[in-house]
Amino acid sequence: MTNVNRSVIVILLFLLILTMLGLASFREPELAIQPLLFSHNLHIEEMDLQCGDCHTEATRRARATFPTTEACTTCHDDPLTETETEAQLLAYTHEDREIPWQRIYMVPDHVYFSHRRHVTLGNVPCETCHGNIRSMTEPLDRPLIPVSMDRCMDCHEEHQVTNDCLSCHR
Repeated sequence: MTNVNRSVIVILLFLLILTMLGLASFREPELAIQPLLFSHNLHIEEMDLQCGDCHTEATRRARATFPTTEACTTCHDDPLTETETEAQLLAYTHEDREIPWQRIYMVPDHVYFSHRRHVTLGNVPCETCHGNIRSMTEPLDRPLIPVSMDRCMDCHEEHQVTNDCLSCHR
């Protein structure tokens, strides 16, 4: 076997391993148990908030981040209801502690995804990737729409955005 053939085989094996690792990392996380009974429906549909009102970093940074307790105090500085959930929320805000929300949407470490680029520059509605969260009356424990390379590639193709590997894989 020539050195060229060996090099080709080594490269192909390396690419196969990378592909297998990439496919394995697009898996759904364990079911998350959220710390508060949060209703997106109440906040978005009934209170007329927008996703970016609470997930403020989605338009400015690569990661959307969770709402801060400071953002919650915009409306919840004083009790609005007598519910257990709001009492728990006020405990976090009055003690200046962040709510330990559990992350449910994840991409593999080797994939670069920017919320800002998709939301602000691409005008991609949140529902495209996250599903109809606005109708949810309980906190999410898993993604409504699974994150997958095929979904990303299909969307990029549909919107005529590059599918070059190095655009997302770093």
